[in-house]
Amino acid sequence: ADGDIRHPQAVVALNRVPDRPLPGALLRLGGQVADNGIDVDGPWQAARDLLLRRAPRCGQGPGAPLRQPGEDDLEAACRLVSCLDRGTLAIQGPPGSGKTYTAAEMAVRLLDAGKRIGISATSHKVIENFLGKVFEAADRRGVDVRAVRKAGEDRSTLEDARLTVHNDNGKVQGALLSGECNLGAGTPWLWGREDFAGIVDVLFVDEAGQISLANVLAMGGATDSLVLMGDPQQLDQPLQGSHPPGADRSALAHLLGDEATMPADRGLFLEHTWRMHPALTEFTSTAFYEGRLESRGHLAVQALLGPEPIGGVGPRLLPADHAGSDNVSPEEARQVAALATTLVGSAATWIDQHSTERPIGWKEVLIVAPYNAQVGEIQRHLPAEARVGTVDKFQGQEAPISIYSMTSSSAEDAPRGMSFLYSRNRLNVASSRARCVAVVVASPQLLRVRARSVEDMRLANALCLYVEMAEARK
Repeated sequence: ADGDIRHPQAVVALNRVPDRPLPGALLRLGGQVADNGIDVDGPWQAARDLLLRRAPRCGQGPGAPLRQPGEDDLEAACRLVSCLDRGTLAIQGPPGSGKTYTAAEMAVRLLDAGKRIGISATSHKVIENFLGKVFEAADRRGVDVRAVRKAGEDRSTLEDARLTVHNDNGKVQGALLSGECNLGAGTPWLWGREDFAGIVDVLFVDEAGQISLANVLAMGGATDSLVLMGDPQQLDQPLQGSHPPGADRSALAHLLGDEATMPADRGLFLEHTWRMHPALTEFTSTAFYEGRLESRGHLAVQALLGPEPIGGVGPRLLPADHAGSDNVSPEEARQVAALATTLVGSAATWIDQHSTERPIGWKEVLIVAPYNAQVGEIQRHLPAEARVGTVDKFQGQEAPISIYSMTSSSAEDAPRGMSFLYSRNRLNVASSRARCVAVVVASPQLLRVRARSVEDMRLANALCLYVEMAEARK
């Protein structure tokens, strides 16, 4: 009526993603456990194995390592997924280890064997990337792929005659059940539906180090077996708002427990990077992966042929003198921009993994900062084609040179505290984007940390180790 007074319900729009059908799926899992016990044969076996941190059911003896003597990463992964029997296979893929390539090869082997598979991930972009890799692997091996994906038209940019995109759950379900399609793709909201129970033989979950345990469990009813791909040592799952303790635990982090790398009897750790020069891998492996990560031999030829002080290979530290800077430092932004401009404008080149010398342009320099304000400040001094962003933007990407601007003048100045600025995950991602040289630009005060807890010491230790290795290479 004209006399109605319409009161606003919020200051800003609340664009919340509805949680249905995920809570219903968890209730069905809980009901299955309540009625039958957690450690029995039957539906939701892969999800229950994940909860119990069970080793995958691949025919190995109790406590036996999953990888056989002499097997490389790809051979082991394809063999294990081919014999996976109603369980969960976890694969931890450090930076540049070819995680998505490996997963695509695994998926194609299953499709070739007549299996019906599913793909899920945190975002439509990740799903689309995975699908593209599957099509490439299918082309290499001559395997028939007929894929259906749940997404709106605005979410799909991958064009391939083998892919059908529907924004209707029923059409996706019908395509899979009829045999019209042998591969389905969608977010957890698709696979958590009750009418999708048992619809695929194996469900691949990419970036499982960024998906909550609860969401992966909710998808468990759709499949006989789960394959979790990811790395909890890189970025955590994004969170908004307040949550009960433990809600931030990803599926892979749950499976790892207190371990930094996947135990040999519980899953597979991809042991070789196809990206980083051995001098960079040495830092990454020591700081984050218990010394288990190695470079492929041919990567040792990579090198930056550029101006001092950053020519060559390995980690570099450049001090930035400023005081009182929190989430933006104009002085450091100008220093970073000048460094990048000098690199691009000095006719510097780099030697790639095939021993080919290539010029350094803006595509070859990746600039990272922890805060959006610093990203904007750096970008202001550079051309539009410069690659500048937060760590989150560049996960999965690479360049010959990465530059990480730590921005804050001291630990006390850092917004959101040490846990954000000194995050081991962020330092791992920022430095491991590089093939040849990783540069950290930081105020010397950031190395003078007053650690007030064991966790503070652990956070600072990764940066201190980086500095030690950078100094040793001078």
